[in-house]
Amino acid sequence: MFNSKLSKVLLIISIVVITFVTSYIYTFKRTNDKEASEIAKTKVNAETLNNDYKIVINNNTKITKINRYTMGMVFEKKTEEKPDSNLIGMDKDEAEKYFKNIGYLMIEFTSKDVILVREKNSWCPGTFVVKDNEGYITIYDVDNNSNLIFKENTNMSTNMLPEVDKNEVIKGKTYETMDEVKSLISEYGS
Repeated sequence: MFNSKLSKVLLIISIVVITFVTSYIYTFKRTNDKEASEIAKTKVNAETLNNDYKIVINNNTKITKINRYTMGMVFEKKTEEKPDSNLIGMDKDEAEKYFKNIGYLMIEFTSKDVILVREKNSWCPGTFVVKDNEGYITIYDVDNNSNLIFKENTNMSTNMLPEVDKNEVIKGKTYETMDEVKSLISEYGS
C-alpha cells in the first residue's frame, strides 16, 4: 500500500515536472521567435528609412565648379549649373567617382549643393593678366590654350609699387575684365 501511494505521488510529480519543462521550452521558443521576428522587422524598417532619406543629386541640386588656376597669383573661376540627367539620382560615392574621373575633387555634397574644385597649373583662358615685363607693368590676354598674348605695355615701373603689389605683379595677377585691369592700373598710378 505504501508502495502504491509512493508510485502515485512519483507519477504525479513526474507528470507535473514534464508538463512544466515542456511548457517552459515551448514558451521560450515562441518568445525568441517573436523577438527575432521583431528585430528583423526593425532592421527592414531602418534600411527602408535610410534608403528613403538617402542624399542624392536631384533636379534642384546646384553644382558649383571652381577652377583654381595656379599660374601666377591664384585665380578662381566659379561656374554654377544644374545637374545633367545622368547625374540625377547619384549618391555621394557615385558622384565622387564620376567627378574624380573628369578631374574634380568634391568638397561638399548635399542634395542642395555639390561643390567641386579642380586645380590647373595654367592661366585662365579668356582673362587678362597684369605682369612684370622687363621692369614695367604689362597687360596680356590669355588665349584658349592658356598662353599669354601681349596686349599693352604701360610706362609704369614695377619699382614704384609697394613691395606686396610688386611681388604680385612679378608673379602675374589675373582679371576677368579689362575694366578691372584699368582700375588696377589707375590705382597704381595714383
